[in-house]
Amino acid sequence: MTLTDLPRPQQPQQSSPKQSVPAAPAMTKWRYRCTNNAGDTVRGTLSAPSRNAAVNQLAMEGLRVVHLRPMGFNNIELGESKLKASELLSLSRQLGSFLAAGIPVIQSFEAVQFEAKKNSMMNRVIGDIVNSLKAGNTLASSLAVHEKRFPSYFVGILTAAAEYVNRDIENQRKVRAALIYPSIVLSLSFVAVLVIILVAVPQFANLFRELGAKLPWPTRVLMNVSNFLETWWWVLLAGAAMSAAMYLLALQTEGGRHLRDRILLKLPAVRYVVQYSTCERFARVLSTMLGAGVSLPESMAVAISGMNNMVYEERLRAALTKISNGSDVATPLRAAKVFPNSVEQMITVGDYTGTLDRQLKNAADYLGKELSYRVDKMTAYFEPAVIVFVAAVVGAVAVSLVSAMYGIYNQVKL
Repeated sequence: MTLTDLPRPQQPQQSSPKQSVPAAPAMTKWRYRCTNNAGDTVRGTLSAPSRNAAVNQLAMEGLRVVHLRPMGFNNIELGESKLKASELLSLSRQLGSFLAAGIPVIQSFEAVQFEAKKNSMMNRVIGDIVNSLKAGNTLASSLAVHEKRFPSYFVGILTAAAEYVNRDIENQRKVRAALIYPSIVLSLSFVAVLVIILVAVPQFANLFRELGAKLPWPTRVLMNVSNFLETWWWVLLAGAAMSAAMYLLALQTEGGRHLRDRILLKLPAVRYVVQYSTCERFARVLSTMLGAGVSLPESMAVAISGMNNMVYEERLRAALTKISNGSDVATPLRAAKVFPNSVEQMITVGDYTGTLDRQLKNAADYLGKELSYRVDKMTAYFEPAVIVFVAAVVGAVAVSLVSAMYGIYNQVKL
């Protein structure tokens, strides 16, 4: 018997391998803060396997991610501790110094982050704010994500300041847009009048002398102006430069700024814009700080220091002194003659009902709307005013020359 004749052991029948089903990815719960198409803030939680999947899921719902973070153990979000008082003080001082030096907001926060200790809470918070700002979010939404780390009044003040700056930029853009066409018309008209006075009028003057014509007084005035500009133009340029330098130097002094602010409050179209913008800033900052639990004297002191008109600042500091000495809030503020009558009524209601912070917020919203209306109304006056001025100047020059030529024609005819 050979080996080939031995019976082979039966191999166990192997079953066909089952097709393996991929395991479902582990789901993580995320807490998000988003904005919708209307600009409203939306908060909530969702489950997604990754950050990108969570962002895509929110995008499909029409939400733009402001902040997204995974939740803690067992899907319980861990508490957030506030920044230390020393860190908050350092942040405020450094940020204020950088912004006062003209450094943009993002670069200012990056500079503060660079100064903070690595791996510290301060460094992480500022880094997240910088990333949020670079993503196109507003300062208010970037700070609101970390509202638990900052005192409520701190976020409120910065948010109010950001809103005020945005509104101020919008108003400046409106004024610039309204001034573009009138400025072009005024510049071209100024050049045309100079050419007429310095080039055309001297030639007409020589003609009039040769003819020995008796000129009317408008033409004589125009010729004298032409002679003066042709001879003493350098005096006018030097006087304009000295006036501009003296104005800038005056603004460096307290008396100069006080005089400027007092003049602005007397200009017909400008005074309402100055009043509403100043009062709106004061009411919004004071409302935010009172709502955060800061005492009234301290809140008013901060709100007054942020005003941009020294006349109103002096009046409100006098009102603050009376309030600190035991007076109610409404009476000294009415006596200050700073706010419109409607706002004075809101403050009186808030003082008597204990809802001063809410009434001040309503007043700030009202003043903001009125400010936009006043800016639109003021800019609407620019174009017709410039056109009327240019027409008057050009018309006066034309009448002076035409009247002289008509007088010469009559003399020759006689």
